[in-house]
Amino acid sequence: MGHIVSKLKGYDTLLVDIQAVLDSLAPREVEVQTNEGAWYMMRILPYRTLDNAIEGAVLTFVNITEEKQAKEAAFDNQLRLQAIFDHSPLTISEFDSQGRYARVNHAVGDFFNRPPSEVLGQTFDTLLPPDTAKLFKTRIAMVLDTGKSVNVEETLMVGKTHQRFMTTLFPLFDATGAVRTIGAISQKVTTPSPVDPATGADPEKQTKTKGDTP
Repeated sequence: MGHIVSKLKGYDTLLVDIQAVLDSLAPREVEVQTNEGAWYMMRILPYRTLDNAIEGAVLTFVNITEEKQAKEAAFDNQLRLQAIFDHSPLTISEFDSQGRYARVNHAVGDFFNRPPSEVLGQTFDTLLPPDTAKLFKTRIAMVLDTGKSVNVEETLMVGKTHQRFMTTLFPLFDATGAVRTIGAISQKVTTPSPVDPATGADPEKQTKTKGDTP
């Protein structure tokens, strides 16, 4: 067994694992790496004779290098995408058909003036004014019904000012092709406009959906 262990990187419990298999008669799988960098799935199985007696263990090796590299590449990509998501100045969110936030970045938390963790699980109804929440739910229904993205330009109250945003809502599909959740990316496109002290309204048009006239 020593010649096998000497070719494996960071794995020196082969004899212990073999004994565990012989004691329990349960096969064991271990991912091991060779000194050259290749990855294998090593399987340790009890060896049974024709009369069903246990007379040792059998080791098999299946090369999983490509699979391992693909998983590592996917994990690295996920880390990079997560960093972009977290540090983007755009508000990026994901929510379900009820308008319940399932994922948000820090910019969304800043918009609501609370940590992102306190936004998760909240709905439009609990975070937004009633009219705005109703409008957002209408747009979600549109994306769910059509399976297509929707672009809108809208003015929202932020603190004591109105700010105009460009927002894209888009469907996120599951493996069957059904819409699973809705994604949204928003960008502020103008400087804040003050609230009219007499009416409390934005002097500009409140909301413009793609295709509307000013």
